[in-house]
Amino acid sequence: MRKEFLLVPLFVVLFLAVPGQSQTAGRAREQERSNFGAEQILARELFSSLPGQLSQNVQSDQESYCQTISATNSQNASLRSICEFAISLRDKLPKFICEESITRYKFTVGEPEVPLDVIAAEVTFEHGHDSYAKIKLNRKRTGRPMSELSGMSSVGEFGGLLQAIFTPLSATEFESKKEDKLRSKPALVFAFRVAMRNNKSWWLRLRGTVVFPGYDGVLWLDKSTSQLLRMEVRASEMPTGFPDAEVTTTVDYVDLQFSNGSKFPLPVKSETDIRFHGAPRLFRNKLTFTDCHEFGVTHRVLPGL
Repeated sequence: MRKEFLLVPLFVVLFLAVPGQSQTAGRAREQERSNFGAEQILARELFSSLPGQLSQNVQSDQESYCQTISATNSQNASLRSICEFAISLRDKLPKFICEESITRYKFTVGEPEVPLDVIAAEVTFEHGHDSYAKIKLNRKRTGRPMSELSGMSSVGEFGGLLQAIFTPLSATEFESKKEDKLRSKPALVFAFRVAMRNNKSWWLRLRGTVVFPGYDGVLWLDKSTSQLLRMEVRASEMPTGFPDAEVTTTVDYVDLQFSNGSKFPLPVKSETDIRFHGAPRLFRNKLTFTDCHEFGVTHRVLPGL
């Protein structure tokens, strides 16, 4: 039984298909499609070669793992709470749909943002996995998956990135920081780091090359409820031979209340920046998520932003 295929939804992918290549559009799309298939195989092979499947860890050691990472932390109860939420997301979160809008920009640092285009899609979250449908580019249906659109795009904001941070195989290092206030709420702040050698979940692709960089970031948790308010992630360690680039992603969350009375933090907006070393131009994607609803029932998004 190929259990490793169940782990593919944990991937967080940033696609960087930089314009200006010499190939024709048709050939470029065909090449992109070929590369994407190869990368899915690569990712599955990486997981199948690891000692101990993540699915087994989650099922048998979920509680002890979250206890372990929070044992030496001064705010251990809050860190344990978000850990348990992250690695049980696949089982606890109901199936729901959101409308996603991505406005993409390219501009010189220090100058006004210049919008390039707008991508719209319907995002479905089910069993810990984000899937995308009805993808439009500038209001026109493309008939192509997100990975085949030229320019910068990303997937995994609905759970994938959070799961990657709290995956036991990532061996994430956490550190409590000074308390802060976010959106008028007292917030606990945790810095985290995942070494490149331990990253098997967050990967970047540029012109057919896929890499798993080291990364670090910050989590903001509501002090009174331990709910996730914001997450920042930054690629901090690139493999030799991959273009040196600054890649950062910030995701803001609010509580969504479902028909059974349960509440979960879901993303409402996200921003991703990439800048290649020495280049004056910055690429930026601004994402918003609206009209999130559980299948077949009404919904209510609690005020948060």
